[in-house]
Amino acid sequence: MLPRLRRAGRQWLLLTPVSPRARPLEALALSWALALGRGSEWRDLHQQLQVAARSESPAALMQGWIKDLQMASSAPDAQILLSIDQGEELFTVAEAEEKQDFLVILGAAMSQPLPLQAVMTIRADAVGELQQVHDLLNRYETLPLAPLPMERYREIIEGPAKVTGLRVEEAFVAQAVRDTETEDALPLLAFALRRLYDKCGTKGGLTLNEYLAMGDATHSLTPLENAVRSQADGVLKACQPSEDEKRALREAFVPAMVRVSEQGSFTRRVAKWKELPPAAYPLLEALVKDRILVKGQDSEGQTTVEVAHEALLRVWPELSEVLKEEQEFVWGIQQLEQDFKLWSNASNQRNVEALLTGLKLSRATTWLEEKKDQLSPELREFIQLSINHANQILRKRSSQRRNVILAGGAMSAMISLSLAELARFESGIFPYSVVTGYVENFLNPAIEKLKEDGLNPVFIVMTPMNYDDLDHKKRVKRYNSKLNQAGYSVKFINVKTQLPRGATIAKIEPQPKHYLEASQTLYIGLAEEPTSIARQLIPTTISC
Repeated sequence: MLPRLRRAGRQWLLLTPVSPRARPLEALALSWALALGRGSEWRDLHQQLQVAARSESPAALMQGWIKDLQMASSAPDAQILLSIDQGEELFTVAEAEEKQDFLVILGAAMSQPLPLQAVMTIRADAVGELQQVHDLLNRYETLPLAPLPMERYREIIEGPAKVTGLRVEEAFVAQAVRDTETEDALPLLAFALRRLYDKCGTKGGLTLNEYLAMGDATHSLTPLENAVRSQADGVLKACQPSEDEKRALREAFVPAMVRVSEQGSFTRRVAKWKELPPAAYPLLEALVKDRILVKGQDSEGQTTVEVAHEALLRVWPELSEVLKEEQEFVWGIQQLEQDFKLWSNASNQRNVEALLTGLKLSRATTWLEEKKDQLSPELREFIQLSINHANQILRKRSSQRRNVILAGGAMSAMISLSLAELARFESGIFPYSVVTGYVENFLNPAIEKLKEDGLNPVFIVMTPMNYDDLDHKKRVKRYNSKLNQAGYSVKFINVKTQLPRGATIAKIEPQPKHYLEASQTLYIGLAEEPTSIARQLIPTTISC
């Protein structure tokens, strides 16, 4: 399409195709800078686009650039064509803010009567996400591209062979066409034909037997699929890497060069060369040389690398087996990257709230300890900041807990006053005053200190009485209602059936300190034998 439009004279002015990658708005600025003859000013154009995306008239900036380009090209009536290649990158690798600004600018431009047309190529599995973009609603038409007809594959094989005078057997052509059933068949066919020609083309012809010899019937791989696998195996055989170098190669691929789709399949992604393990560089260079990987540059001039054929991810055992084992890790890293983007885009006043906590922090801490070399510098810094913040909160809570315990005079007095009433549990009496007095007179000072630190206390009151007793249930309901009115949650536990004699609360739950951090719970215990374990139980729960 683009070559035909270039031959249309001044009717069309074509911008350099935009590949979104991680920074789509930046790529758009680069394209316009080249078109306007302002290549060295692309950073200024990028800033202008950012401002325009947040303004009331996002399309105004683009309107001015269109007129500038028309006048500079002496084509005041020309249509401008913006082509976007690999549009699925907007929803896979693009930074959240860059993506949002890009889509706002694109949607605004498409909504105005401007001499601007845009065409985007996008994978079928990403169309659903494109359809959910509010700024582009009713702004585009879809044109599904059907698989290449079988007869066209025949032309792809026979056409170049005829030009070069190379003979090809009809049986070979027919079999190769039958093998082109996968989605990535076209690039695989080109790769396999090149490899077949390098191996057998000097004899003046290509035969079916030579083609079939490239396959692997044992693993049910066609010559097209096995061409990539055998080429990669050949690289490892020639390089004879050590086990450490092989490990570094696997860490270079996972997770930097792969993603997991919502359907659970693996797809390629662009990786920054400098963020890959240096020990893997020799093998990566060898794979680039044999066209298994492709090197490039991003908008900042940094070297990038990516898989040339996604079939490699499923047919090369050196990689496919690792991907199966590390699928959860790859998926988790994608979630971590989204958390990082949210934190990066948060205001200074709220970015602390976007740090990792709970299970996410626990999982990321493990990765930082065990898979540090597989994490980008940005993710390592993000995890460490989250750890530091969590430790700061723990130190603050520890200090507050010490303050609570140091208020010992009043607390000890309340414990002493309560012990006599607690002893009445043995006779099946559960006095209302014990619970309410314990809460209102003894624990409130501690509660308020903990609530200031963001905790929501949950009282666990343990009773030795028969929980199935109807009268007991009524009393429990009454106590629960009273404490709920005070803004607290209550859970009653039957000591006789759920707490071993002489045990502390740590025996029926995880260690209180850890549980408190995870669930923001404050424990309160009323013991079956107050004279023997109440002194252990109550201070333990308060200090936790």
